[in-house]
Amino acid sequence: MVRQLHGIGSSVGIAIASAAVVPAIGSRISRGSHTSPHDELSLFRAAKQSVEHDLHDVARRAHLSSPTLASIVETHAMIVSDPVVSQDIEQRILNGESAVDAVIAEFVKQARLLMLSTNSLFRDRAIDIQHVQERLIAELQPQAAQTGLHEPAIVVAASLTPADMFRFSEQGAVGFILEDGGIDSHVSIIARDLGIPAIVSVHDATSSIVSGEVLIVDANNGTCFIDPDDQLRVDYSAEREQEQIRIKRERTPVHGAVVTTDGTEIYVLANVDNPAAAVLAHQYHAHGIGLVRTEMMLSGDGTFPSIEQQTSWYSQILRSCPERTVTFRAFDIGGDKFGSYSPYTEQNPVLGLRGIRFLLAQPGIFEQQITALLRAADSGRTRIMLPMITSYAEVSTAREIIDHCIRTIEEERQQALDVPVGIMIETPAAAIMSDVLSKYVDFISIGTNDLTQYTLAADRTNELVSDMFDCIHPSVIRLMTIIVESAHRNGVEVSVCGEMAAQVAATDLLLGIGVQHFSVTPHVVPELQRRIQSAHIESSRQLVDQLVECRTSSDVRAMLLEYQSQERRSL
Repeated sequence: MVRQLHGIGSSVGIAIASAAVVPAIGSRISRGSHTSPHDELSLFRAAKQSVEHDLHDVARRAHLSSPTLASIVETHAMIVSDPVVSQDIEQRILNGESAVDAVIAEFVKQARLLMLSTNSLFRDRAIDIQHVQERLIAELQPQAAQTGLHEPAIVVAASLTPADMFRFSEQGAVGFILEDGGIDSHVSIIARDLGIPAIVSVHDATSSIVSGEVLIVDANNGTCFIDPDDQLRVDYSAEREQEQIRIKRERTPVHGAVVTTDGTEIYVLANVDNPAAAVLAHQYHAHGIGLVRTEMMLSGDGTFPSIEQQTSWYSQILRSCPERTVTFRAFDIGGDKFGSYSPYTEQNPVLGLRGIRFLLAQPGIFEQQITALLRAADSGRTRIMLPMITSYAEVSTAREIIDHCIRTIEEERQQALDVPVGIMIETPAAAIMSDVLSKYVDFISIGTNDLTQYTLAADRTNELVSDMFDCIHPSVIRLMTIIVESAHRNGVEVSVCGEMAAQVAATDLLLGIGVQHFSVTPHVVPELQRRIQSAHIESSRQLVDQLVECRTSSDVRAMLLEYQSQERRSL
């Protein structure tokens, strides 16, 4: 019998290669030996500078291929450069500790403080602290650094930092097997962005697999075969070749409309963080931009750009997508995003003053952004989207501010403005009230990441509950069905712009619910377009009728896999 390990296939595909098992960094550290405090101080400062430079470089190279990865790595660079942490480490060194011991002691202290916090955001940052510690130690002790790949391999590890995932991908990694992580954890999102098959939540992977053993990663089914026999290799090699042909075909951009096999036109748009990504979206023939994360223009210093600076940034994006509609989400600040921009101290910011709540509490900031967006509307088709809505009162108050700004600009220019205003539905409260909310907005976008998080009370960045975070959980499917039905009854366009929109397993599900607008990372646009072209709406609707009766995510996933297998066989 061929040995098998099972987990969650979080980035689909098939890979066949030798294993490269990456041991935990703790097993590679030499403790206790050190030189003089002066020399150790010099070593630390040099390591800090090198790591900070390297992380910024990784973020730059990864920016277009994985915006999520780039954002996380930039956060790690900020931790490295934190002056308080650096001062404490240097003081430990002056007191006689080695640079390695000082880094470990200080970061362990910082992580413990974060883990003891009642603030879930702080607890989650402990993971970032650990990743930064590992990177600094690897710089201080080269023997502790992860060895690179010399040939295509499947990387097996308990966990990986985002920067290491990117480096391994550049060195030829063809698959990932990880003991930690869930379907929508950061490692899974990054693997999907990089287009590398990955299986996460594989228990005992590092102790069950030996470097050099041949592995087959079937991430479509969440199975890893260890030392497969010849026949299994032949079968999977043939399946991988067919899959590669299909992927190459699917990644060729589609010109014009995307129509299902039974004649329904579907729109595939792009999520972008900056003007460069907008150019890429246009090159991939996206039907527009469904989400511009405007908070990504913030520099991280706690100050907001002027109206003129914002107008210029928005205009660049609009000009990159001529004749296409661009949806700008108002600053989504708070929770785990740009905490330095909030003047408030909150015990649990994820359930606090974030999104529209922050904007309404800071109307001056909100008015400046709306004014800039309205001025930029001369450069292209502009829409404004309000984040993290939970009530009608928030929509009503925000519309009053927006209408005031519109009247002011119209009086200045003596011409009417047509800028639709919509909302993101990311909370169960908004989903349940969507029949009311959809009467007062021009469009709706479902943010599946936060909707899943708040529905299941499971933070996707928390490894302790990452296996519970699943956007195809029956409760999430039922809420999305309510949202789409409510929007359609009121003649309102509805789109999906969360990670779910990019998942292969979810395409037929979303089409069956009635979603006609998808918004995904630019490089996923062609593949999703091709996938939709082979879909059949009526069959997808019948599938959803069965899915809503499922009791667990596993039941949903099994039914989706069976449906898609039948569809492939019928082609």
